Amino acid sequence: MVEQTRAEIRFALNQLAARNGQHEFETLSRMLARATVTRSLLPATGPVAAGGDQGRDFETYHTEMAGQTQRLGRELGMRDGDGVSFTCTLQQDNIGSKIRGDVESALADGTAVRFILAYCEVNIPVARRHDLQRQVLDKHGVHLEIFDGNGIAELLAHHATFWIAEQYLHLPARALPPPPDRPGWYEADLARWRTTTEPVLSWGHYVDLTGCLRYAYLTREGREDIPFWLERLAPLLDEHAPGLLRHAARHQTIIAHHLGLGSMRPVDHLTAAEIDSAATSTDPNLIADAVVILLLTCAARARGETSHTAGRIMEWNRTLTARIDELLAGHPYPGETCSLLESLAALKMQPDLDQVGTDGHQYQSEDATTDFTLNERLQAIAENGLAPFDVPSVDRSGAMDAFARLAETLPDAPLYPAEHASRFLTVHTPLLVDEPQFDALVDVFDRQLAVSMGGDAAADKALDRANALFKADRWLDGLRHLHRARLSLFHGEAGARLVEATLATAEAYQRLRLYAAAKYYGLVAAAL
Repeated sequence: MVEQTRAEIRFALNQLAARNGQHEFETLSRMLARATVTRSLLPATGPVAAGGDQGRDFETYHTEMAGQTQRLGRELGMRDGDGVSFTCTLQQDNIGSKIRGDVESALADGTAVRFILAYCEVNIPVARRHDLQRQVLDKHGVHLEIFDGNGIAELLAHHATFWIAEQYLHLPARALPPPPDRPGWYEADLARWRTTTEPVLSWGHYVDLTGCLRYAYLTREGREDIPFWLERLAPLLDEHAPGLLRHAARHQTIIAHHLGLGSMRPVDHLTAAEIDSAATSTDPNLIADAVVILLLTCAARARGETSHTAGRIMEWNRTLTARIDELLAGHPYPGETCSLLESLAALKMQPDLDQVGTDGHQYQSEDATTDFTLNERLQAIAENGLAPFDVPSVDRSGAMDAFARLAETLPDAPLYPAEHASRFLTVHTPLLVDEPQFDALVDVFDRQLAVSMGGDAAADKALDRANALFKADRWLDGLRHLHRARLSLFHGEAGARLVEATLATAEAYQRLRLYAAAKYYGLVAAAL
């Protein structure tokens, strides 16, 4: 089906050449370049007598806005701010001479360019294309990239760009095969947003767009559409948008780049704006969002996916910590206090980048963020445990102190979702298990979790902690949490899980060479 789609697009491109549809081809090429290479494009204007288009059918314009370079542009080596000239032609004969002539014209005047991209309908053999690229590079020091008819058809036969073929080559929507495993609601929303001209300016638009954007960056099947959704969401980043709406759009944009596109560099300026804004805010929710962004930036630093330095990341950590301490000193409402303390604990558990390189520690990750989707990474952690970097946290005992204060505040905020704190302690169990307050705090949050979500939820957290400790060869420590889980599973609906937990207890005793106890719990499991 994909090959057939590509063939239909290729035929339609050839028909453009047959009827001399140069204007349609230029528009199609510009839309394709904007979707795949860079967003900052201007069409060339002016009659030939006034200088014509100077061999540039369209070109980039200077902008201070980051993130304009699209995925294909980045793969070609482009950076935001690079000058790029584009030329397109339906000429069939002497295509090499035509492209060289357009290059000469483009470089004769106008703004300096580092790249020239040529779009043509006629196919060019690979050897001939490489020869043209070498000639231009040797003579002008400029990188030439050529997309011929087959190359253009390849780019258009993609779910993220097929709308261009629909609109400018008048191909029917049926020509594109349905994507695998994508829900109908998503396809319907994608089709609607591709055709709508309604300006994006309200919370309703935000909710509609971010629902689709979240699907796109959380799944493999949706990643190809991320640039489209980000482009539609972009008007809400404007300074004229209401403050809270701009914050929400900014937050989703940063996370989409991190989790879906694998780089925060295009939105480093948004990261700075988000954190700097929170540093003067009194809203615990805005501060909590900024802490999440800071931790993502720290992780991106380990993978080389941000240009923010370790020094700046640590300075932000200190600034947000000081802001939280200042707000806590004002004795806010109990719910706000709980939120601020959770954020404080997260800041205290952040890797201390000031120590990296000074005492032999290394904070680097070989895998890219996009090697896994978020759910796949969480599943891998659940199955294989968490392998912490050998880098000290900012202040682990300080994190435990924050959780201790949170535990003291919970009685005054009975509806506060303790699951967040319980999950945090569970994920960080290998790092925190040796802290003196760990077991006592785990008991507090497990009891609160059992009250709010039921005993099974508390048992699940205890099982997760036990598994994490077993994977770290901490069998005695894990056994304590396993007994907690079993005690929460003594009810009729938990039969299978209770059997599994009891068998795991038998294995733990066997690992500890307490064979009588291991046999006892094995027989209990058999009886159950």
